[in-house]
Amino acid sequence: MGFYQDIQHRFGIYNVRVLKQWAKLNIRVASLKNRRIFLLTCRKERLIPNHIK
Repeated sequence: MGFYQDIQHRFGIYNVRVLKQWAKLNIRVASLKNRRIFLLTCRKERLIPNHIK
């Protein structure tokens, strides 16, 4: 049985949807944090990334 199938069996479909939304949100937050760190480092080093040029 898969992870989400197990969660659905134990706690219901609503909780699976909430868990998937939470996981997706955490991925987005991590991506934005990494982007911020990258851009701040570029600014500190006085570099301009190719996607901004």
